[in-house]
Amino acid sequence: MLHSRGVSGVGVVDIRTKEAIIIRGIGSQAHQTVLIGNSQLVYLDSGDVSLKVLNFHTMKVHKLLKLEETPKKFLKGLYIKDSVAYIGVTVAGSRLWRRDPDNDADILAFDLRNY
Repeated sequence: MLHSRGVSGVGVVDIRTKEAIIIRGIGSQAHQTVLIGNSQLVYLDSGDVSLKVLNFHTMKVHKLLKLEETPKKFLKGLYIKDSVAYIGVTVAGSRLWRRDPDNDADILAFDLRNY
């Protein structure tokens, strides 16, 4: 995943041929990737406060979940097991504030099969 507080992209490398491509414009401040099979990349998009999936066959991005809460949230940490995405959710703030062990976070479970 390629990002730096702006438009995000993903680099894909064929390990047999060493051919590399970069797919840009898949989100804003995107991070935390999980590859599903060989055709889907699930990830968090901090700029949009959403969970997204990139389909490598169609090259399209689909928004699976968007949080539109006040105060604004920040998604951090993504784990997928048995078609359920587990996502860490905190209030948006500075990196230093988010690292403070006294701050609370929630874990959100999202069923990828049934949305």
